[in-house]
Amino acid sequence: MVPNPGWPENKVFDESSWTDLEYCKSRQKWYPVSKTLAEKAAWEFAEKNGLDVVAINPATCLGQLLQPGLNANCAVLQQLLQGSTDTQEYHWLGAVHVKVSKLSPEFPVHRFTGETQPGLVACKDAAKN
Repeated sequence: MVPNPGWPENKVFDESSWTDLEYCKSRQKWYPVSKTLAEKAAWEFAEKNGLDVVAINPATCLGQLLQPGLNANCAVLQQLLQGSTDTQEYHWLGAVHVKVSKLSPEFPVHRFTGETQPGLVACKDAAKN
């Protein structure tokens, strides 16, 4: 997440806070631009079609990787640990270990296994339809 650099210093980030698209575009930060536009489109689609949407943060899950190479989040962390001079100005990294995010009891959908409570549709099942 790249918060709005104009956001009041002591104001809590909540559902009204969005990534500042113009700020990101001016710095060629295209990944947060694409993520923000995609989420806004999902909310708009859901509203028009009477669907519910859940956006889950943290946006970054760290832990054992499934692929052989680093993903973007881990690469940023690695660069910072190796002395990168990128200030990461106005970046916020909400991170949790992947095992914690999978097992968190407050979310009824187990995102990685696809198991749901009765009456809920798993993302993996929705993708089949």
